[in-house]
Amino acid sequence: KMGTIFVDNLEPQSGTSLTLGASGDSIALTSGAIQSNFLNPAFHAYASGGGSNQTVSDATATKITLFDTELFDTDNCFASNRFTPTVAGKYFVYSNMYWDTGTVNDYHNGAVQLRKNGTIYAMIDNNWNASGGNAMSNHVGAIMDMNGSSDYVEVYVYQNTASGASVTVYDQSNITQFGAYRIGT
Repeated sequence: KMGTIFVDNLEPQSGTSLTLGASGDSIALTSGAIQSNFLNPAFHAYASGGGSNQTVSDATATKITLFDTELFDTDNCFASNRFTPTVAGKYFVYSNMYWDTGTVNDYHNGAVQLRKNGTIYAMIDNNWNASGGNAMSNHVGAIMDMNGSSDYVEVYVYQNTASGASVTVYDQSNITQFGAYRIGT
């Protein structure tokens, strides 16, 4: 006979696992029946395009401060171009960046860095001979363990050109972005 069981908590015996149904059975869950705290906290911020570009001096690592618009910030963990999650766990963190030297045919080394607590955690580094051009774009992504209280992440750009020129990081929403989301414990 089919029936309904009403319970507030369903736990397996100590040292065992909880099994619902048997092999070949299907289990239907109503919309919203499974709630996960993964994927939050999460944010995605970008350069609005309404301000000024940012200059990065030669042979210098510079914190990028162009992320002035939030597409979303689920737990208000993003402020002042820094992500400080309030829930411990593993996070996928990423950034996209585009810049140019303004100098055609200039040898260029550049990196987008994700810095955890001020230290380089992950980066994408390109060496490029800008023969006939002067622009570079990068994407960097990494999985980081965050403690949920004091760990933070920021984006830096390091660049070095043969001519000693500065580079311009563009204030454009579709090319200057920073984001993260929780993927597990």
